[in-house]
Amino acid sequence: MRFLFNTGVYKPAAVSSGPIHSVSGLAEKLVSRGHSVTVVASLIEGAYGAEVKSGTRRNIAGVDVIYFRTEPYIWQRLPIRRLKRLSVFTMEPAFLKWLNTLPTDYDIVDSQLGFLCSNGPLSKWAKKNRIGYFYHQRGNLDPIRFGANSLFKKIYIKLVEARILRRSNRLVALSRKEGDVFEKWAPGQPVSIVPNGVHVDDWRDQAVSSEITASIASRGDEPMILWFSRYNRLKGPFLFIDAVNQLRKRHSDFFAVMAGTDENGLREACIERIDELGLNDVIEVLPALGGEDRRYILQRAEIFALPTSGEGFSMAILEAMATRCAVVTTTEANFPELTENGAGEIVPLESEAFADAFERLLTKPAMRQSMVEQAERLVCDRYDWDMIATQYESIAETVVGELKSA
Repeated sequence: MRFLFNTGVYKPAAVSSGPIHSVSGLAEKLVSRGHSVTVVASLIEGAYGAEVKSGTRRNIAGVDVIYFRTEPYIWQRLPIRRLKRLSVFTMEPAFLKWLNTLPTDYDIVDSQLGFLCSNGPLSKWAKKNRIGYFYHQRGNLDPIRFGANSLFKKIYIKLVEARILRRSNRLVALSRKEGDVFEKWAPGQPVSIVPNGVHVDDWRDQAVSSEITASIASRGDEPMILWFSRYNRLKGPFLFIDAVNQLRKRHSDFFAVMAGTDENGLREACIERIDELGLNDVIEVLPALGGEDRRYILQRAEIFALPTSGEGFSMAILEAMATRCAVVTTTEANFPELTENGAGEIVPLESEAFADAFERLLTKPAMRQSMVEQAERLVCDRYDWDMIATQYESIAETVVGELKSA
């Protein structure tokens, strides 16, 4: 089958975010199974090196990737600060020229992210050419994540994105919660749940410390608690710091690490908070990590914490499970299977609840050992990319069959 994936940033972007790993993971797995995958990705300022320009085409692990710039709408050039800060764009003219010359022998077009300005043109193109159209939201349509622009985003969804949803042959949800969100915005549209996956065997390969992680290696066997995400308030970095501060008052044998891609200077604010609480000897702050450094830090940690208040389906949780970390997260991570299978803890979105969970897992090694064994079994049985790709292929085959028989 031939797939066309539409996404935001993609490899080799110099940022570390879930959609890069989840979209590339699925694309590469489909290619390994004999399918053809083309990815059209957005060129976002600062995300790539200077050699990646508009129209650049690369073969990455067998995936054909082409990049186009996004541009602000004319009305966003008005001297209104709120308008300038909205992450809503239009595609450069070269994208539409490329689309108009694109062969129509694709089987599935899949918009891999909500709010992409390329979703509209591609959904129309797929419908016109009787090609199956899929839509992933990856948490972006959940009102809990709208923040200060909530009203604008709700209006935008009703006027723009809902039309795209109604053109889809399948809305692809990462979790049951996302399925409910889809039903709210596009009642009656067919929804299939296909979660993210991981290459489990890759995460088992033993990583070695580098210069970036040398300070962690120097800690020896001291238990480590890890927060590893984007520096975004939704991911709870300040709650994590406060939880570590509470834990320090009752338990001394541990240290904590924070690492991830910075957003809007929030990393610096976290460092200031750590300094205010006198936690510099307890919490180490590292930059965004990729490759072997990313694997090393997860393999080194005893506990992985994600105090999230809004999630699609966390790649980092799956990676932590594959590396035998004990996971502590919230209901908003949309992963009830953790507690259903004894593979992690789901606690209230409160610093004290996280501190309590950390203390339990640090002082009860048998409990933690059982949890990581269950987590490894769960991720192997349900979330390896081979199984996820099989689910995705089945849905694609169904949609293609429906279009042929219509």
